[in-house]
Amino acid sequence: MTNSFFKRFRVPLFIFLISFVLFLANLPSDWNKDVSNGTYRRLMTSGDQVPNSFLPWLMLYKGTVNFDEIIGVIRQLEGGKYRPYFLIPTEEGFKTAYPILPAVMAIPVYALPILLNKIPEMTYHESILKIFVLGRVAGAFYAALSVSLFYLIISEFSKNKKWLYLFTFFYAFGTATWSVSSRGMWQHTFAQFFISIAVLLLIKSLKDKKLIPWLGFILGIAVLARPTALLLAGAISFYVFLKHKNQLVKYIFATLPSVIFMGYYNFVTFGSVLVEGYGARSDFGWNTPLLESLSGYAFSPARSFLFISPPLVLGFIGIYKVYKDKKFEGKYNQILRYLGFGFLISFLMMAKWWAWEGANGFGYRMLSDYLPILGLFSFLIIKRLKPKQLTVIMLLIIYSVFIHGNAVINRKSRCSEEHNWTFYCLSPPARKSKY
Repeated sequence: MTNSFFKRFRVPLFIFLISFVLFLANLPSDWNKDVSNGTYRRLMTSGDQVPNSFLPWLMLYKGTVNFDEIIGVIRQLEGGKYRPYFLIPTEEGFKTAYPILPAVMAIPVYALPILLNKIPEMTYHESILKIFVLGRVAGAFYAALSVSLFYLIISEFSKNKKWLYLFTFFYAFGTATWSVSSRGMWQHTFAQFFISIAVLLLIKSLKDKKLIPWLGFILGIAVLARPTALLLAGAISFYVFLKHKNQLVKYIFATLPSVIFMGYYNFVTFGSVLVEGYGARSDFGWNTPLLESLSGYAFSPARSFLFISPPLVLGFIGIYKVYKDKKFEGKYNQILRYLGFGFLISFLMMAKWWAWEGANGFGYRMLSDYLPILGLFSFLIIKRLKPKQLTVIMLLIIYSVFIHGNAVINRKSRCSEEHNWTFYCLSPPARKSKY
């Protein structure tokens, strides 16, 4: 049994281990620089990561989800602001504005150091840095799992090991999987992980319809991790409604644990089952003109797939092919149509968001959740290319890895919106930053 399991999953396991180790390769360097300079900039790649980085420690060490006990530390990280943008004052104290599921999923990573009392208080600079180290490890762990899952996804569509390995490598290190998801406690990290599982289950359900309820369960958790996954979940749910009516009741019941948890948490925290963190802080700015954001996603040197991960541009061609040709990918065609539709409506939703560029995040951060889908469609086109065309793809993969490696090592996975239309964020710094 053990030998059979290992034989079946040895390649995904190896991919996970290699990805996980390489994602953490520059962690010691980031730690040493932040310690020596008395800063947090390399280990805290964004303020968005702060709540879920500290929540596992608060849960395990203090038995609470309130930030009042460490509000001084949090304010310090946000330049002394009385109310950091990612916290909401409630009757019970300051609570995170973001979903808490990523923090819950990171507890196994945090548990041993906290049980061994290695981070007793937030008194010292190094104690705060240790929190971000654990967050980095948790993010790298789930990002590496997504890489393994992506290998299993594209393995359903090709048996060419050379291209499976190469494109999995691209997914891991030539996309935001490396420069965003692996870098800490982003919501994107966990949404990308669950969407990877959902895509694999959806594909496998063609052979085993009993997987459909599990698909509902995973999509429910994906929404818990990042509410914007709701549109993709809706598109897939419509497919289930049309094609798997005999599994529909089980599918719906499988989503209930997530629905109940979300409703209960919202009610206890924000006073209404229908109000979550974003609503509680009135953060519903869907006012970006599509001409601005879509042109940015298409051609911005700092935000577009074209300049950041050019092989992913082929994914849009793959979506077009699925709708144009009903025979494209045979039995998978209908599933791919719903996945493509789910991606496109999610893409448009993020394009309308007031911070479509992801604030100071690197590249197409806001779309990194959907890399398992766009990556799959890109692979479907690439596997059909001629040898000379594949040479170009290999060069573009090398270029993509350089861009994301530069982001990780030199740009600290950051890119300010002021550089949306410059090449500043793609180029190595002219001189070594002291930070």
